[in-house]
Amino acid sequence: MGAGGLIGCINGATVTNCNVTGGGVFGEPTSKVRAGGLIGTASFSVIRNCYATSDVYGNEYVGGLCGFATETAIENCYATGNVEGEIYAGGLAGFSYADDVSEGVVNCYASGKVSGKHCCGIVGYGFCITNCIALNASIEGTVSGTKNMGCVNGYDDISIELSNNYALSNMRVYDQTTGTDVTLRKGADKKDGADISVSESLNKDTYTNRLGWNFTSVWYMESGKYPVLRYQVFGYGSGSIDDPYLIRTPQQLDNIRNFLGAAYKDTYWKLACDIDLSSYLTSGEGWSPIGGSEAFYGHLDGDGHVIKGLWMNKTNTEYVGLFSRLAANSEVKNLGIIIADGKEVLGKNYVGALAGAQYGNITNVYCIGK
Repeated sequence: MGAGGLIGCINGATVTNCNVTGGGVFGEPTSKVRAGGLIGTASFSVIRNCYATSDVYGNEYVGGLCGFATETAIENCYATGNVEGEIYAGGLAGFSYADDVSEGVVNCYASGKVSGKHCCGIVGYGFCITNCIALNASIEGTVSGTKNMGCVNGYDDISIELSNNYALSNMRVYDQTTGTDVTLRKGADKKDGADISVSESLNKDTYTNRLGWNFTSVWYMESGKYPVLRYQVFGYGSGSIDDPYLIRTPQQLDNIRNFLGAAYKDTYWKLACDIDLSSYLTSGEGWSPIGGSEAFYGHLDGDGHVIKGLWMNKTNTEYVGLFSRLAANSEVKNLGIIIADGKEVLGKNYVGALAGAQYGNITNVYCIGK
């Protein structure tokens, strides 16, 4: 039995690049339905490059991403929702049985508050947890008889393999029923993980150097924020000429501004659909040109789609357009731009719908509006 934000139960399946955002997942509190933000119950499966932001509520085996996992690899995943469950509640998974690391929880994090009887930051009861980090604000025992609470896992006995795991040093693990803080067993191979500071948790070096996470093709991180999966930033794809980042949302288009300069001259993007900026640009001066004082060196293929609803009111700004500057050897092609009804693209000097100044290659691009 399983209740999941996306799927109730899977068996022998592979779930990749999937997510659930917002809302909540509710397992019947008096039943044994296993509840997870993405998947309720998983057996002999793989869950890879997935995330959930939903709050999850249930009774037995409740997790921010997956409620109950048996011999199921959970790799490169995260959950940010709060989790409430009586028996085995975890920020990422309520329960995870694995014979070895290949079937365990690897390269994952959770950041929501977890509460219940047997509750932990990553997994309520997990057998193999490796290279994970618990970023939860607190773990709170709210049910009489609370035990086996922890920052990362509820147990670290001889049959359980824990390796290179971390947890926020200021995380509070607290038994509300007795009014006491739980005694922790800290260490990278212990159930409560090795300490890490808040500032370290917001530093990319922590994830690359200590945890060995892949920021080339899997993860992406902005300064001062927790990691996200790379496809959240640019949709699917690797950014190569044969596998460009696929842009489906205004936010993904806007995120191009994080990849400027000559270092990204061999990076490719493609629109997978029309992009409507109407609800994205609702106040202020409208669109902020991609680049500012720095140029775009990459390659954008509109693939016949349009960007509509664009407008800018920046009469004191130079280099105004969708891009501020297009560098030598950059490329924009097969793209339409439609200015928002009743709006304009306004700037001081060097103003254009596509770019304020361009030194690269533009092919099959048009604009409608003023």
